[in-house]
Amino acid sequence: MNSDNVIVDREWGEIPIVLSKRAKRIIFKVVEGCLCVVVPVAVQVDERYLLQLVDANRVALQRMLDRAVCRNRVAHLFSGKVIKTMEGEIHILSDDKLERNCVRSLRQGNCLYVYYSAENDIEEPRYERFVSRFIVGRMRAMWGKVLCDMVLDYAGQYSLRVADVRVGQGRSTLGHCSRRGVITISAYVLFYPHHLRRFIVCHELAHLTYFNHSDDFHRLCNSYCQGNEGQWKKESNAFAFPIM
Repeated sequence: MNSDNVIVDREWGEIPIVLSKRAKRIIFKVVEGCLCVVVPVAVQVDERYLLQLVDANRVALQRMLDRAVCRNRVAHLFSGKVIKTMEGEIHILSDDKLERNCVRSLRQGNCLYVYYSAENDIEEPRYERFVSRFIVGRMRAMWGKVLCDMVLDYAGQYSLRVADVRVGQGRSTLGHCSRRGVITISAYVLFYPHHLRRFIVCHELAHLTYFNHSDDFHRLCNSYCQGNEGQWKKESNAFAFPIM
């Protein structure tokens, strides 16, 4: 393994190697617009093998990078941006009275107004992520119950027992089901249309029966999704979130 924990590709330059205790196989991810390779800690691979994997999957990896660029373009915040959700609208506005590095919000009916400091460059990645996390937190507080009710509603339809329902704020992991039957749905799912919300919920509900991604699991999940699991999964993976 490269001592600097990177491999150097002829086209994309340095690709970080991320060792993961949770990963079960080698996968590629795009983080902040850059390609990285995730390797399970128990797997011993050398730099040459990883470069061969990059070369063998170059076309697919380029598509991943292109999608990430497109998503990030949609995600950028600016004054006057309006984000529409099923529950209401989120208006992003600059405020010259706010101190630097601050953000505030105001709720009026079904609209959430988020004000960021005019002293900050909203396109500066760190501040933009800070504002984005603030928005997700406010959505969680305002509309998180919608996701909890959805989980319980579908659990009731399928005669399933859920130990607890929680709302998180992760972007990379939109849903999780613990072995104790606790289901967590990310507040980012509030950006989804109804059928994609259902896909995330039904995926986690299927884990109450099969704590894996076996063929039996997918058959059950597909039945919960009215035969649309494959299509809804593609739409979910391609969805461009309107914030970072």
